[in-house]
Amino acid sequence: MNLVLGAIAGLTLGVVIVLILVVLDVQARLQRLEHIDAKLDVLLKQQGLAHHATELPPPENHEGFSPVSDVTQEIHDALVRGDKLEAVRLYRNSAGVSLMEAKNFIEEVQRRQATTK
Repeated sequence: MNLVLGAIAGLTLGVVIVLILVVLDVQARLQRLEHIDAKLDVLLKQQGLAHHATELPPPENHEGFSPVSDVTQEIHDALVRGDKLEAVRLYRNSAGVSLMEAKNFIEEVQRRQATTK
């Protein structure tokens, strides 16, 4: 019985270690991807493909590159007011995504907007 429990504990530990390594690898790849994405934003801006507004452009503006082309007017207005929580709530309700997905989307919109200023 102790041998079986020891084997199960060993397998469990092995699985946990593998999962930790996979998560660390995914996090490293995500950070690298975010870094590449930020560089791409800079290159787009340098080539005149980024929107050069000092505030968030209206969602219906499709000239050039717009980091907020997927947001509704309500979300746009919430972001202009600086009401991130409201923007997350509105996007979550309209897109039917999880809270984390909505938060990540809104933060990405804010990050991209910051790089286009």
